[in-house]
Amino acid sequence: MQTVVDALKIGDRPAHIATREEAGHWEGDLVMGKGNKSAIVTLVERSSRLLVAFALRPGNRSDNMHDQLIEAMGVLPATLRRTLTWDRGSEMAKHAEVTAALGTLVYFYDPASPWQRASNENANGLLRQYFRKGDDLSAVEPAHVLFAAEKINSRPRAVLNWSSASARFAVYAAAAKSADAIDAPLQDHSLGRQVS
Repeated sequence: MQTVVDALKIGDRPAHIATREEAGHWEGDLVMGKGNKSAIVTLVERSSRLLVAFALRPGNRSDNMHDQLIEAMGVLPATLRRTLTWDRGSEMAKHAEVTAALGTLVYFYDPASPWQRASNENANGLLRQYFRKGDDLSAVEPAHVLFAAEKINSRPRAVLNWSSASARFAVYAAAAKSADAIDAPLQDHSLGRQVS
């Protein structure tokens, strides 16, 4: 089993991230399935509370986590993927490679400190309304995970002044797209090439 080495601790993370005033800072975790043999990856953007969720592919967890994090976060503008904070699970053994690929700094929570990732813990609880403890998550269709995340993201929330996570994140995405259009040529991310 691989382990996390050379980890940046949450105490090293810039203090302004705790204010949630700047978009692009994420919390991540796994929702484990039956016998800890399957999992759903959960990523929560701290300011908007947007949930991104997907089933972790079977096989080597750290390899699959590395690949799937890059796929999921790589479509975001750099300003919306500034940092990711995770626990010290072995699935994040390749955190340095994630940072190199995305430019996203990865920080790690202190052991046994779930209050340090309150947004993610809350999102995991909401996701459990769709996927119960003890369920075999390897049998879950990707569309079902996406459906659950969309339902959670569309709920009005008191903490967001009765806006939804989707609506709040859309504002951030539009601002990032506008800023990127000024700073760099338009990129067609689906094709991986510059658009003329």
